[in-house]
Amino acid sequence: MNQLPANPLSPEEQQKILGKMYLLMGKQVQSYYRHHNMGNNSSVTVELAQDLMESVEYTINLAGGMRGDLDETLAMGQERLKNKLSHAKSMLALVAATAPHWQTECRWDAIQYLGNYLTRYDYLHLAHKGPDGLFYPILVSPPENMRGIDGCIFYLNILWIENQIMAGVLPDLQTQLWERLPADALNPCEYLLINGMGKAILNGEIDSLVFGTEEYLQLKHALKYATEDTVKAAAKHLCQWLGVKDENVVAYVKTITPQIRMWIGELSDNIYLENIFI
Repeated sequence: MNQLPANPLSPEEQQKILGKMYLLMGKQVQSYYRHHNMGNNSSVTVELAQDLMESVEYTINLAGGMRGDLDETLAMGQERLKNKLSHAKSMLALVAATAPHWQTECRWDAIQYLGNYLTRYDYLHLAHKGPDGLFYPILVSPPENMRGIDGCIFYLNILWIENQIMAGVLPDLQTQLWERLPADALNPCEYLLINGMGKAILNGEIDSLVFGTEEYLQLKHALKYATEDTVKAAAKHLCQWLGVKDENVVAYVKTITPQIRMWIGELSDNIYLENIFI
């Protein structure tokens, strides 16, 4: 076992919990084989045994920790995970239904990957397993120590926020941005936010999401005199232009401001804005 209750336990209590856990593990092994239609085998590999134990600990901790009747606690944790799985599937359906047609291949792959993950997710036996193979860059970092299906729900929430942001752009402006995206672009929403902020900083208005040749020189001049307040005002204007009011969506839009301020701080004659703003 990797984790015992936070409160100190006597050696006798620890041994008692260990005994219960090993009995519980025996039941989980049998349940795992039945779940996968593999008969009544009682032997497992070391790797699978470690995964089953880790899943049990993770699930029990979701429902209050290693005290009381562990069978009941495990069942409570599994019920919570079942509800999370149902919620995640609903979120996936929402994200897929509202996704813009102008997506990068990376973003389509991310949605498909999360769907495959939810189809395979085994909350009864491997509950701690998260979507570790997902590669899609986002503007915020997942909370530390996030495990299991919570990682999937986190990414689905971000994709839903991005969908709402991109829905605020008129179709003709979407097309302009899409046609200008680099071939290796991964997150189209990030480009939208960067260019929208640049346009707002340039002239206080957002008439499109792409820059003309002459505008790069004008933008470099505007950025040299931009302050932190200028960048914050641009973020606020971008939110208004997109028509976003949900606090989570507004917060996500504003996550681009530190990146803009960093570029302003590093601005020099050798920096080509064409590599930042498209």
